[in-house]
Amino acid sequence: MFRRVHCYTEEFKEVDDFVANEILVKIFGNGELLASLYCSPSSLRELGAGYVVCEGYGREVSKVEVSGKNIFVSYIPRFTSKMPDFRVEIGDVFELMSKLSTSEVWKITGGTHSAAIKSGDDVYIYEDVSRSCAVDKVVGRTILDKRFGEILAVTCRLSEVIVHKAVNAKIPIIVSKSTVTSAGMDLAQENGVTLIGLARAGHAKIYTHPWRIKLK
Repeated sequence: MFRRVHCYTEEFKEVDDFVANEILVKIFGNGELLASLYCSPSSLRELGAGYVVCEGYGREVSKVEVSGKNIFVSYIPRFTSKMPDFRVEIGDVFELMSKLSTSEVWKITGGTHSAAIKSGDDVYIYEDVSRSCAVDKVVGRTILDKRFGEILAVTCRLSEVIVHKAVNAKIPIIVSKSTVTSAGMDLAQENGVTLIGLARAGHAKIYTHPWRIKLK
């Protein structure tokens, strides 16, 4: 959306500029209010499905309906106990990270985060003003399509919040161009998740479970 802002170069000027849109939504799971979230106003079905899975309420979503700014999710509280034994080529990691630079809203506003999931030959990419909601949305798309997420790539730091979502979604590999936090690293180590940070221009640091990454 357009907003009137004051821009400074050598003097102040009033200009019209693009600002990332943000709304407040409510997510209901099996009839109960689960959360009120600020997010970008697109892909609300994906947000609802992904939130339920990423926050550990359940693994199977049977229905998602959106009415205005309310999201209604029906889910089955079923969980997978073990992280999948999955390995990937290091080249696949860098290729997925490169796709995150295609965000059009970020190019215009600089105000969004992106998240991508590789599932087989397919790549899902979503963006949001909230880093957490970006992850929820891309996970939600794979859940609705009944696909398995192999690698999650994000533009934000790998904190406990992001790792927690991947653990619940049973995604075994997370990669970011940013760094990790100690709590995120500990949670990944405990749950068998490979954490890759500072993945830029052919360089990366693997913080946990490096056995999942094949160099050739």
